[in-house]
Amino acid sequence: MAAFRRPKNLRDSLVHANIEKTHICGSRPCNIRRCLTCKLITTTSQFTSTVTGKTYNILHNLSCDSHTIIHLITCTKCKKQYVGLTSQTLRKRFNTHRSNINNQRGDAVGLHFNLPEHDIGHLQVTPIDQLKNTDMIGLKKKEIFWIKTLQTVTPQGIDLDGRTCFPISRSAP
Repeated sequence: MAAFRRPKNLRDSLVHANIEKTHICGSRPCNIRRCLTCKLITTTSQFTSTVTGKTYNILHNLSCDSHTIIHLITCTKCKKQYVGLTSQTLRKRFNTHRSNINNQRGDAVGLHFNLPEHDIGHLQVTPIDQLKNTDMIGLKKKEIFWIKTLQTVTPQGIDLDGRTCFPISRSAP
């Protein structure tokens, strides 16, 4: 038996047989069975600054598997927020946050969630921005932009002033 394939024509190049899935922007769990971050992630298409009350849209499709992202941690007990970055996946970064909380290590998140009447059960995380094809300096600049915009520096928020090599102004840009 011989089989022949017809050559591609102009219609094959211009018209797709499959309809593209619509790109849904927002934050969602990855739903990988062993992922512990899924329990903490907020499913949403927006996030709000607890200081300014302003709401912002999430412009990417983000989950625990997303990398090179900016994430927002909100304490549901006192409503303070923290902006962080990671070049790894959010899941890997959260393994470190969880370890710092459980072992009472001295970074901003570890200290806050070990305050009296606070624990990891009060923690919610929302990935809010993603920068593909960037270096750490670009990621750091975007983190500082969100720290200023959401006003997450202490005492209003959890971010520690002076923890970066870039100056952080307490006022929004």
